Amino acid sequence: MGIPTDRTDRSQDQEGFPAFRDRLAAAYPTAFTRMAWQLYRLTRGDSPLGKVRERHKALAPLTLEYLFARRRPPLPPSPRADVLVTLFPWRPDYLGLLAPVAAVLARRGTAVAALVPTEADAPDLGVPTLRLGSYAGPGAYAFARRRRAALAGHVRRFAAEHALDAAGRTALTLLAHNYLWQEAATRAALADVRPRAVLGLHFMTEAGLRGGVDQFRSAGARPPVVLLQHGLFSGDWPTHDFHGADLVLLWGETSRAELARFPDPPPAVVVGNPRLAALGAAAPASEGASTVLVAGTNADPDTGRRALVTALEALRDLPGVRVRVRPHPREPRSVYAEAEATGLLTPDMMDTSPDPYASVRAASVVVGTASTLLPEAVALGVPAVQVVDGEEQVWWADGMAAASSTADLRSVVRRLLEDDAYRAEVMARESATARAAFGDPGRAAELAAEAVLARMEEG
Repeated sequence: MGIPTDRTDRSQDQEGFPAFRDRLAAAYPTAFTRMAWQLYRLTRGDSPLGKVRERHKALAPLTLEYLFARRRPPLPPSPRADVLVTLFPWRPDYLGLLAPVAAVLARRGTAVAALVPTEADAPDLGVPTLRLGSYAGPGAYAFARRRRAALAGHVRRFAAEHALDAAGRTALTLLAHNYLWQEAATRAALADVRPRAVLGLHFMTEAGLRGGVDQFRSAGARPPVVLLQHGLFSGDWPTHDFHGADLVLLWGETSRAELARFPDPPPAVVVGNPRLAALGAAAPASEGASTVLVAGTNADPDTGRRALVTALEALRDLPGVRVRVRPHPREPRSVYAEAEATGLLTPDMMDTSPDPYASVRAASVVVGTASTLLPEAVALGVPAVQVVDGEEQVWWADGMAAASSTADLRSVVRRLLEDDAYRAEVMARESATARAAFGDPGRAAELAAEAVLARMEEG
């Protein structure tokens, strides 16, 4: 479920993310609290914005100027809307969560607009599509410059307190300037659109959006923020993804119970998973080779690497089986380096199709670790097998078929492909887990729209 599933950060940390965030809230301006997850990763040796290269070090102080100097896309006419849907972070598969809700709202006569990243290849959603860069005008630049001046000393203090090296200080500057650009542009967008409610997924990796909402609200208007669950999560994780929400729309009752385990749960209602309702079930098995899809995840890279090697060794030369490997969009490329170097993974095995769910529906079995895609596969009628690494397990793993060794995984997959009775037994057990995870998706979009409208009317 987004970045907070990263176990590497948890295993290396002595302080813990909640304590880190609380310390930022006590000692730094609010912007630092909004960037807490990215700053947390930065202080643990990660670079939230990608690898820092030599040219970045010289140009980092001019990042804000560069961002505002980019060509602004034109705005469509009459951008005002009652509900502004923020499609951040941008991932095509996330459209399946928010687009059905936006469509129901529009059918009910609610004015809806979608806010997307400047360069996003957004399809026609049937509502006005607004690009964030369109709002990065002179007024927003002036606002961002004032904010940069106010935060500059705190940025330097943070770098000193955490003994950041040159690359770390560069990453901090890039992070802060990107935050300020996003904050100023979001503030301007909200002032133009004047929504009565904001609907989105999360602000963990798009902290400037939440900052922009804060700044817009400080001027008097207070549209409620409604966030829709975008992945399964566990109360054992260091934090949830819903900071900044006035209401959370959850997939199932189990997610409500997991959210309640955190010390700061926002209000929540259960609506189901809108994406699953729009997806068709898996196609009937065809003659010829069976496909086993190996799904990556945004978890500990070392765990992902070991699981990948285990899966590929188990499936190698399995008669009548074609193996496809689909990395997670945020998974580091290094996870796949060992398998490529040893010849276990070849380019023709990579699944780069735009729709992960089409790949799932075309598969006979899905293999992975702690990925939401596994129970989603079950909900679509495809059995899943979790590669267990001996580490902490997520709640939905208890009801999934599992294997911890190459031999075990090969045996389980082979039985699922060849033994109809065993396959039915596994699907029955896993389907109960999928129902606990996703509830009843049949009316999810309608229930989500009703919840948004009700919260909007509350103000």
